[in-house]
Amino acid sequence: MTHDEIRKRHFERLNNYRHSAEYADYARSIGSEVPPGDLPCLIGDRWEIDEHIYNDFLEILPPLEWRGGSFYMSEFAFGNITNRFSREGERYYCEFARYPARRAA
Repeated sequence: MTHDEIRKRHFERLNNYRHSAEYADYARSIGSEVPPGDLPCLIGDRWEIDEHIYNDFLEILPPLEWRGGSFYMSEFAFGNITNRFSREGERYYCEFARYPARRAA
């Protein structure tokens, strides 16, 4: 995939958060219109991006919890949901995540 194709797909995924189970729960909690249907989960669904996108988002706003090549965006999509960017070797990823991250019980 070219950088432009990766970037386009990345922004489509970022902007599609309103079609998720987490957003439906949030909308219900604030008395807003709830999206219909059986909605997929945002949390735990990550996608590969490239180094350029990773660096762009790192430089946009001050990151939250910068650790070992991973950080959270300081701008939230809704409620406690933001984006987590990570680097694993030479590969880069983005995913929606809760902030602060929920610890396993």
